[in-house]
Amino acid sequence: MAAALSTASEAELFEKMGLTPGERKCYLALLEVGLTSAGPLIKRTGMQKSAVYFCLERLLDKGLASFVIRNNVKYFEAAKPSRLLEYLERKEKALEESKARVRELLPALEKIVPKKELRMARIYEGWEGMKSAFDDILDTLKSGDDYFVFSVSPEGRQERFRRFIKRFHVGRCRKKIVTKLLINEKLRDTVGRDREGEPYTEVKYVPASYLTPAAINVYGDKVLIALWTETPTGFTIESKEVADSFRSYFKMFWNDDTRTYRGLEGLKEVLEDSLNYKEGYWIGGRSDMTIHIPEYFRERFQPECIKRGIVFRLIAWPETRGREITRAPFVRIRYMPKGSMASTSKSGNVIWIYGDKVVNVLWGGKEKVVAFSIENKEISRNYREYFEVLWRMAARS
Repeated sequence: MAAALSTASEAELFEKMGLTPGERKCYLALLEVGLTSAGPLIKRTGMQKSAVYFCLERLLDKGLASFVIRNNVKYFEAAKPSRLLEYLERKEKALEESKARVRELLPALEKIVPKKELRMARIYEGWEGMKSAFDDILDTLKSGDDYFVFSVSPEGRQERFRRFIKRFHVGRCRKKIVTKLLINEKLRDTVGRDREGEPYTEVKYVPASYLTPAAINVYGDKVLIALWTETPTGFTIESKEVADSFRSYFKMFWNDDTRTYRGLEGLKEVLEDSLNYKEGYWIGGRSDMTIHIPEYFRERFQPECIKRGIVFRLIAWPETRGREITRAPFVRIRYMPKGSMASTSKSGNVIWIYGDKVVNVLWGGKEKVVAFSIENKEISRNYREYFEVLWRMAARS
């Protein structure tokens, strides 16, 4: 059967479908052999072991193969031939969706500069296409040049995206290209952690509610807009005016050290952020957290603090004695002296300090809660000193 499908025209057909020669060989061999481990495929195709495993992974990604594990051995099986048509239909649908999203972005881009200044350089489709797009970044920039990125979460296939982008950043670091990345808070433990340890790299996080429809890469006089769907798509615009506009937009976010969070969901974002630090300080607590978001506190925040070994020191109002927060094992607590100006206040104002951040929280009912966060090393240091003064004055019980 494989021989019957080995003519140049049939091979070209598989290639147009998006399958490499190696993927075609593996798929046809799987159809003939049926459920099998990788060993027989290596013999049947004559390919190197690493190449066979790579092609099998690509077939799994495309839904053209599946696997089961028996006695710690992975067995592969080809999807039925009709899945080839379904695969093409999925590619076509994903491409149409990507085109629609690109069309949505174009009006906003065209408003930045006169239309005559806008020049589309190239459209990239698929993983190989995106490799060419990111190779252009490495070809365009030289050592010491700046490269700015607004990063968003890829829709599925995140592990493949992480492998893909890691290879790019290895090349970038080798060329000593400096990058600044604004990464969504949702990606802190994945893409964020991947980038934080790399040289020539700075990372900042924006709240999870800050969303962009695509990842935006600004380099030289070019902007690459990447849509990380199942079939990734990107397009470049080569225009100094457009690139400078996006660069200014990026710097505005990068240099903005203040954030405003509203409602209980906004408060949860702040608390999630605080989980990334080993210690924190609260001034003026009344156990509002356990009152307004008790499920989140008991099922998420407290277990994570204990698991990560985080310790919070709390200077609480006297009336907080006996409330749930005082029994939390990760909290070290002292109380404002009775009769002090602070202890007589009825305000729902609490100050949270962690990392280089100071957050002023105003509790006022579910939708009236608001928090103002500022990220500044000097301000944070001053608030810590203020905390230590209050801590020495505060009563232990």
